[in-house]
Amino acid sequence: MLLDDVPQTMDLVAASLRQARQAHSPDELYVESLGLTDEERRGILDLAARHPARIDPVVSFLIGATNGIAYKRLIGRLTEYPIPDLRLSGGGI
Repeated sequence: MLLDDVPQTMDLVAASLRQARQAHSPDELYVESLGLTDEERRGILDLAARHPARIDPVVSFLIGATNGIAYKRLIGRLTEYPIPDLRLSGGGI
């Protein structure tokens, strides 16, 4: 959640807020506000054009940038969101 009534400390936040104020189509990916290289932006847009899918193309492409190289093999191949099951104790604070 981004707030536009407070000073911003990151340029990406200001870029995201600027884009959010403009009219966009529902399927726009907002890759200009993600702090990506031109190559990464092209990769995401290419993936979106080639593989319309249930998985957001930004997530599917950028999965390789998470957790070291553990997800690199999944770039553009996700069939579901990789949300781990966390085993948390039921104890209180």
